[in-house]
Amino acid sequence: MQKLLGHVSSSFSHLKAIDRQTRLDVLWVGIIQAANYLFPFLATTHLIRTIGVDLFGRTEFATYITLYFITIVNYEFHVTGTRSFSRAVDNPVKINSLFSTIFTAKSYLLLAATLLFSLLAVIWPDRFSNLLFILTYLIVFGHYFYPPYIFQGLGKVRSLAVMNFLIKALSTGLLFITIRQRDDYQWVNLNYSLSYILIGVISFFAATRTFHLHIRWKPWRVVLLALKKGLYIFLTSGIIAQITLNLSAVLLGFFLPSSILGSYSAALKLIIAFQVMAIFPIRQVFFPKLSSAWIRDKPRYKKDFKGYFLLMAGSTFGLGILILAFAPWIIRLVYGDYFQQMILCMRMLAFLPFFTALNNVFISDGLIVLGKDKLVFQVQLFLAAFNIIVLLVMVPRYGLMPVLITRNVLEFLGCIAGFIAFRKILAKELTDWKQQQHKDADS
Repeated sequence: MQKLLGHVSSSFSHLKAIDRQTRLDVLWVGIIQAANYLFPFLATTHLIRTIGVDLFGRTEFATYITLYFITIVNYEFHVTGTRSFSRAVDNPVKINSLFSTIFTAKSYLLLAATLLFSLLAVIWPDRFSNLLFILTYLIVFGHYFYPPYIFQGLGKVRSLAVMNFLIKALSTGLLFITIRQRDDYQWVNLNYSLSYILIGVISFFAATRTFHLHIRWKPWRVVLLALKKGLYIFLTSGIIAQITLNLSAVLLGFFLPSSILGSYSAALKLIIAFQVMAIFPIRQVFFPKLSSAWIRDKPRYKKDFKGYFLLMAGSTFGLGILILAFAPWIIRLVYGDYFQQMILCMRMLAFLPFFTALNNVFISDGLIVLGKDKLVFQVQLFLAAFNIIVLLVMVPRYGLMPVLITRNVLEFLGCIAGFIAFRKILAKELTDWKQQQHKDADS
């Protein structure tokens, strides 16, 4: 009992050790993020009541497909770019060079993504050559301009939170104005696209003015080097993550009625909204701090990481209990009725935020900060392969249930693998660092 109380006391001391500015950043971003995810509640509620679950499923199918093109253009620069900017915070020349390199790289990636989308529209016109998909694809141009990596990396998380808030507010406002009947469903995703393009352009020019940036087109060899450095993160957190997270929805859209995809997506939006409110503010503040501390002050890194883990685990586990208990009332409140498939989905995914949080802690924010990009890629590749095989075999035969079970299992396996690898590698890295410190002191 005394040992347990000692662990609890130690945990609270780690939380208290988090500096005041960090706690304020987490609180402030959390408040903004809570407001951010009020808008998806309102938007999805309005859409299901206006266009119905079936047409909502169609708009979601177009969105899930477009996410793959967004992933290509973003190339996970919000991870690798944030890491790079956080390590160059005192070097304006380096910051300017990084920004120009990323912008040049995203220009090439936008061209590649657009050519690929055009090719799909020619090869499969009945699926991709229609107004809904074209209007949905326009959101890719918003992501092309949007530069969250520089705001995160240089510690301007509050500015980033405000921009995210404006995107959600604008797109939700447009939905209520333009979507009034079932026949308006094709314009749903245009609202999201136009909002993201507007905020993307504004935030891009705000970044150039705030950080005194001057865009210089970089030669191909510099771009290629940047793409090579971020390749494992792109494949892991980008392509493989999209396959892991969204393949299930794509398969539901292909093999089952759109109403089932609509129910799954509606419940998942609520889960993700709660998840992001619990995870996003903490992660957005801590990731650049951990990246910087690992290079500059390893004892500080260890202390910050423990506080980070406790915040993430505690907030998301409590959230899971609440979702499990109140799922029917949440569905009734948000969507206007007790949709049984939505309630099933929500309860089955209640602890998904908890598993995802730990996955982020040990893999995305643990191993990646330590520079173990290749190992993360190998772990996620194995999980993605498992996911693809199971879903391709099970969804056409058994429908929705394999999707719900597999999603939880994948995140749980990722937690276990990430914890084992991170603990082992961190211990070795800290031991090597201490030995080097002793050698430097002796010399």
